[in-house]
Amino acid sequence: MQALLGEMRRMMRVELEHIHERLDRVEEGTQQRQPPFAPNAPRRNMCIKEKLTRLVNLKATI
Repeated sequence: MQALLGEMRRMMRVELEHIHERLDRVEEGTQQRQPPFAPNAPRRNMCIKEKLTRLVNLKATI
């Protein structure tokens, strides 16, 4: 039973290796295009959420 499980693990590792390689290439590509650090992103998102909330409240009062 242990030998069978070990062989199945080995086969899955071999089968999924090309997927892992592709994921690594995709991740490397996205890291190159993104800025290394975006400190204002959460604040910017909060402003958008606040604006949407105000719009919803405004529509509710109309």
